[in-house]
Amino acid sequence: MNSSNFQSKTIVCLVLFLSSSLVALAQTPSQFNAIRSAYRKALVNNNAIAGLEIRCKPFTSNPLVNAYYGSFLALKCRDSWLPITKLTLAKEAEKHLNQAVEQDKTLTEIRFLRFSFEYATPSILHMKTHLKEDKPFILKMALEPSPIAEIVKDFVKDCSLFSAAEKMTFTH
Repeated sequence: MNSSNFQSKTIVCLVLFLSSSLVALAQTPSQFNAIRSAYRKALVNNNAIAGLEIRCKPFTSNPLVNAYYGSFLALKCRDSWLPITKLTLAKEAEKHLNQAVEQDKTLTEIRFLRFSFEYATPSILHMKTHLKEDKPFILKMALEPSPIAEIVKDFVKDCSLFSAAEKMTFTH
């Protein structure tokens, strides 16, 4: 084996190792906590939206991170004022959120992120396609511990798609 071929194979192995290491980093509890914290900040402060992107973008192969990246795009859309930019970002957010659900159909946190995005989109965009499908997952969040329980509780309280009885399940 010549040294050029050996170097090429070594570089490929190193790149593959580093790539898998980065994906593994995104799956640590502290990384998820940092992403959730960035999301909380971005919900109330447009200046914090970029922080969410920085936390998510390198790790979108992970379904939960991909959903948060879709949420970043949705928040960036909310912050934009050009209609074409808003539409482009909304379509991209929808794509990432739907991919995340396809990657992990059972994770309630992903379902909540998609539900809250679709709920907030104008009807004219025809992006409210999974609300009925995702709603039971949101209701399930009232009964189980969640790292974003307070965000979900505040959302449900103001969401017109939940009955008074359903809202009460989140007040325990």
